[in-house]
Amino acid sequence: VESIVAQAQKLADLGHKEIVLTGVNISCYGQDLGNNVCDVIEAVAEIENIHRIRFGSLELDLFTDEMLVRMSKVEKFCPHFHLSLQSGCDKTLKAMNRMYDTKLYTDMMNRLRELFVKPVFTTDIIVGFPGETEYEFNETYEYLNRINLSKLHVFPYSIRKGTLASKMENQIEKNKKKERAEKLIKL
Repeated sequence: VESIVAQAQKLADLGHKEIVLTGVNISCYGQDLGNNVCDVIEAVAEIENIHRIRFGSLELDLFTDEMLVRMSKVEKFCPHFHLSLQSGCDKTLKAMNRMYDTKLYTDMMNRLRELFVKPVFTTDIIVGFPGETEYEFNETYEYLNRINLSKLHVFPYSIRKGTLASKMENQIEKNKKKERAEKLIKL
């Protein structure tokens, strides 16, 4: 925490007014140290010339209700939540080996709406994951249509050599991925 605060102080001294806390999985910060990301938010909020603190992309798996309540009490915390979703279809999420489902995602959004004034939600979506059927894509479309996000970052699935997904059957053709991505971008 002290190191992060020192970096934030240097940035504030250079005239920066906003600090964005980011990492591979920010929700697990501090587990090995006996604290959590709320300790960082509260400490950075003490810096006089910092006016806003926000997160980069967040994973849902480790945020406790106590952490959310603590964040909601920090006046300088900007309630913009980029909650990584990847798909609005639970079957596809399972195939992607995600540790959450749409119910957890919806529950998290609802809890954040209870705790924060006018929270903003953005997310990442991958279309055309191997085996994603038209029905499953439509589940994603309908789910996204219901949950009221401010912005979607839509990406067609691309093969990454050496990954499990690269070896999966039923790879989706490029034109189909492009069509699906355009539909979600329009949404």
